[in-house]
Amino acid sequence: MGFTPEQEKEVKRIRKELKKLRAAIFPLSPEEQEIYERDRKATEAGLPGKTAEQRSTRLTAEQLGVLDEISDLFGALYPKRRVIYLQAERETEGKPIIRNWPFIEYSGRKEYYEEMGFFSEKPWFWEIEPSCSGQRQWMAKMLRGIFRSVLILTPEQYQQVKALDSLSDKVRRLFNRAQRLFLGPIPDGDEEGDDAIIFA
Repeated sequence: MGFTPEQEKEVKRIRKELKKLRAAIFPLSPEEQEIYERDRKATEAGLPGKTAEQRSTRLTAEQLGVLDEISDLFGALYPKRRVIYLQAERETEGKPIIRNWPFIEYSGRKEYYEEMGFFSEKPWFWEIEPSCSGQRQWMAKMLRGIFRSVLILTPEQYQQVKALDSLSDKVRRLFNRAQRLFLGPIPDGDEEGDDAIIFA
């Protein structure tokens, strides 16, 4: 048995939205495709979540197929985001160069960034001695993460990442919607908007 009559109707709607999402995500660039294929091969080699023993016996093959189709979009979004950051790292040659000044201006945290040393030519947290305390190591790692995930991006690259985040959220909600259809309510309370997947 694949789907109940009620599920069949909803699956058709889900597949329609899945088609729109796929069109927004694909095709991948050669560099994105390389990362995508590498990750997929690693997953198929037996990383957690894909072995038969770990798949729910409550789901039919057809139901698993729908969830796998949606999950595959998550796999495609990661390399698209990763390539943007790799490009930013190449352009800045691995140096702590702020290029996303508009973000600093409208974030309302300019003073914080200044106090933390973001505006220095060589921020204290960019390279830190292994002998420093654990708390200082943790702080440096956190600040480097902020720098690399937001500030070294150009405003255009930052907007591209935000757009991918929006797509990722739509894919996540579509996955939750399909999961609720097949398994019932999600216990973590993530019940927002079955109909909240909106396409421009």
